[in-house]
Amino acid sequence: MVIMLNLSRREIVKQISKQSGIKAKDVEIVYDTLEKIVIGYLRYAEENHEDTEIRIFNGLSVLGQFKEKETKMNHLTGNEQIVGDRLILNARLSRRFKEKINKKK
Repeated sequence: MVIMLNLSRREIVKQISKQSGIKAKDVEIVYDTLEKIVIGYLRYAEENHEDTEIRIFNGLSVLGQFKEKETKMNHLTGNEQIVGDRLILNARLSRRFKEKINKKK
């Protein structure tokens, strides 16, 4: 059985506030601002047809790869359909970050 651990925005803010001693309201402002900055850069990359990499913090990056409009085959119906310009998003963890996660105690 696989157990999913979900870390919500509220829980992240609560944990940062608890561990740093910074008021939760101030952490929320930083969190929301970071989110706006990341979304802004991704929108800019999509609008300007550019690939991008945003390093959220040391070891975690959000990658955006621009894909031009193309025609693809719908394998269920056999019809062709046009898929518009888009930014394909992925997250990447560095090897060092993975080693920190998998480090034995």
